[in-house]
Amino acid sequence: MIRLVFSIFIWVTLSHFSSAQTTVDSVKNAYNTQTILLNNGIRINNQLVGKPELSQLMKRFEYSDKYYQQYLKARKPAVLLPLISFGAIIGGALVSRENNTAGIIMISSSSIFTISGAFFARKANNNLNLAIWHYNRDVLFSPK
Repeated sequence: MIRLVFSIFIWVTLSHFSSAQTTVDSVKNAYNTQTILLNNGIRINNQLVGKPELSQLMKRFEYSDKYYQQYLKARKPAVLLPLISFGAIIGGALVSRENNTAGIIMISSSSIFTISGAFFARKANNNLNLAIWHYNRDVLFSPK
């Protein structure tokens, strides 16, 4: 009787470890093939991913899509404000030929646009990082 109980215990223990190893292997495989990496661009399985593909991937999970939409929303002013700043610098340089005070005001006001653009760029990048983090978490740990 003791031999039977001991044999069942050994069998259950070994089967548990083998299934755990299978789970670890499947998570490693999913990590290597399905997670998004930020490495000189956005990559999955060492292949560059474009914006349309990334948008489709983010739509798979609720939180990654939410943060990705916030990234896209913050990205627009992050690109536009530095361009406005550059225009203010050029305009200030041209105006300063005729009216020095107005030119200086335009050039110095360009820093407000630059700082605002940097704020939106930081916010956009934080949202992209959160979207990728949530996507990777959901890919690895969501039930299949």
